[in-house]
Amino acid sequence: MALDGQRVPGFAVDGFRSESRVVTEGRHTLTAQFEAPVGEPASLVFASDPTCHEGQLRVEWFWQEFYTATGDAWSVSCQTAEDLQKGLPEKALPKFKANHGGFSVRVSGRVNFKTGGYRFMGATRGAVKASVDGVSVIDFWGKIAKEEKQWSKRMPLSGLHEVRFEFHESGPVPSARLAWEETPDCGKCNWLVEYFQKSEVEDSHFVSQQCMNGPTVAGQPQLDFKDTTLPEALVGDFSVKATSTCGFESGNYIFTIPADHQGRVKVDAGILLDSGLNQDNKPEVSSKTTLISGGDHTVVLEQHESRGVASARVSWSSLKV
Repeated sequence: MALDGQRVPGFAVDGFRSESRVVTEGRHTLTAQFEAPVGEPASLVFASDPTCHEGQLRVEWFWQEFYTATGDAWSVSCQTAEDLQKGLPEKALPKFKANHGGFSVRVSGRVNFKTGGYRFMGATRGAVKASVDGVSVIDFWGKIAKEEKQWSKRMPLSGLHEVRFEFHESGPVPSARLAWEETPDCGKCNWLVEYFQKSEVEDSHFVSQQCMNGPTVAGQPQLDFKDTTLPEALVGDFSVKATSTCGFESGNYIFTIPADHQGRVKVDAGILLDSGLNQDNKPEVSSKTTLISGGDHTVVLEQHESRGVASARVSWSSLKV
């Protein structure tokens, strides 16, 4: 096959499919040669890649697992982010790959984000790479027999940004999914509660998030909740992180949490209390007296759970002079 006298390479599998070429507007000469028995049908299709509109992402399929040059895409389509959260459409997979593993998919486009913090998720049976404005946010290799997913760190975004995912599929059917989720604004003195797989609070093990209200009556703990309807992904040991920004009057404060949970309290990233160091077997463990300046401060509780139920309590009080 040739375009304006220049040979166009392609793939001689299940017929012939050329690489893509940029063609300017105007008249061009397309030449194709066929080898077929007399009487057998032969066809030629000249198709252009779609132009994805605002709010859509470009989805490119490659029939080799690690062959992702733009001109080598087997199929190109446009999908919304909402559609891609449900998974990739199998109709774009070449027939000769339908029962064989080893292909790749690239999803890219410009997305308009409202101002906020966002986490990105990629899932597949194979490998996932994701970037925002060329900066890597996800990069992992999973197991062939099991779908695995990973979340990125939270990152602040506003306006248009270039989003790109690359999936290397090891299984015989598409398994790739992607998503991004905005961190909710829970309000002052309320709590953002995040759940993580395994016993350590790591961004890659993020599962879900929700807001919890702060105290409504004076004298109540600043955080006190029990959650028995946990996300399905939380199996075995898991961890909870609760974050709140609240106003403090200048003074000396003591922070207290239950001693039967392995947890720690931070204020403005500094560790004030670690229940794992408690040796006196009391029902509660408290921090040393800490001087806190007047103004807003961020309190974080990180806690290890292993009982199929998430519960947390933290309180602080000022010492009267």
